[in-house]
Amino acid sequence: MAQHQVLFVSHGGGPLPLLGDTQHQELVEQLQGIVPRVQKPQAILVISAHWEAATPTVTTAKHPGLLYDYFGFPPESYKIQYPAQGHPEFAHHVLETLAEHNIPAASDDQRRLDHGVFVPLKLMYPEADIPVVQVSLKHNLDPQQHIELGKALAAITHENLLILGSGFSFHNMRAFFQPRMLKPKGVIWLLKIG
Repeated sequence: MAQHQVLFVSHGGGPLPLLGDTQHQELVEQLQGIVPRVQKPQAILVISAHWEAATPTVTTAKHPGLLYDYFGFPPESYKIQYPAQGHPEFAHHVLETLAEHNIPAASDDQRRLDHGVFVPLKLMYPEADIPVVQVSLKHNLDPQQHIELGKALAAITHENLLILGSGFSFHNMRAFFQPRMLKPKGVIWLLKIG
């Protein structure tokens, strides 16, 4: 099995970490502090809490652009730029690896990178000089299916790959703000690498 660097990080509240919000200062410092402790990757594969699809889906665009998937923030939050390139060849390798592990998957050459991708990466690698591919979660958030997805992603062969889980161990905001809900859906990513 391939050995990859794997990180699971919180990306904070929408674009606030990038807007100088004082309540996000510790998060900003932690994300920036990770970078000197890991080898600079040649590619980054991100699984964000902000993209769910019927089947795992992989971005295949060469220039994916950004998706400002938040509402009610200052105008400058909709002008944030992170011009990271996609990596279509690597994306197709991800799709092939999922197929080898009997995980049906789809490709999407129109999907832009959501804030669960560009917020942490802009803090960690502001030069945007590392190609980025994103993989969706499944709509059903079934834990066992996501564990199998994680195992398949761990088997990807790519030199110096960073796999980044972006969200929080709990990311069901409707349930978070409704304490009467006793069993919120959520996914905790557990990847055994190497």
